[in-house]
Amino acid sequence: MIPETSVDWKAFEYKYSNNPQRAFEDLSYYLFCYEFNRKNGIFRYFNQPHIETIPIQVCDKLIGFQAKYYADSVPMSGKEKDLIEAVEGAARSYPGITTLYFYISREFSPSSKKDMVEPSYKINVENIAKNLNIRIEWRGLSNIKAQLMQDSRLTICRNVFFQTDSAVQACCESLDKHKIDLFENINTRMKPDKDKKYI
Repeated sequence: MIPETSVDWKAFEYKYSNNPQRAFEDLSYYLFCYEFNRKNGIFRYFNQPHIETIPIQVCDKLIGFQAKYYADSVPMSGKEKDLIEAVEGAARSYPGITTLYFYISREFSPSSKKDMVEPSYKINVENIAKNLNIRIEWRGLSNIKAQLMQDSRLTICRNVFFQTDSAVQACCESLDKHKIDLFENINTRMKPDKDKKYI
């Protein structure tokens, strides 16, 4: 039986501490493919500019997505320029793109907690996109969690990205430690044999 793993972002950060951006891109790609029923994936180029894959056609819409992983210490307000550049770049590189999904690893903070006012940087990104005839769909942590937890077919995805104590991971860590131990004990100096001829 497949274990039921909950969505724990601290576990994700721990498991992928070497490269959380890459892991978040992989997770976003899987969820985007799943949402639009792309069982064979979506074509992409190496270092695909501005969005993660080529845009997909869904009815009359041309849809692309971008995954943005930001550490907790990075304020979202400081990423306005980054988000705007992604929107403008997508509009330039993919004429006719109508919708851009942003998978982001942070939640937006309201400008005013009392009135729950949308932050100005989020509104600015949306307005620039609107002027370019692009609709923005935000996928923050709560959206990603809801998608992962509501569909039982995503159980394996949850296990891959959020399970930190799996037997497979323990085995990989054990093999890695064994490899390091072996290499540390290998003597790199060799004494040539005087009687042998080397070509």
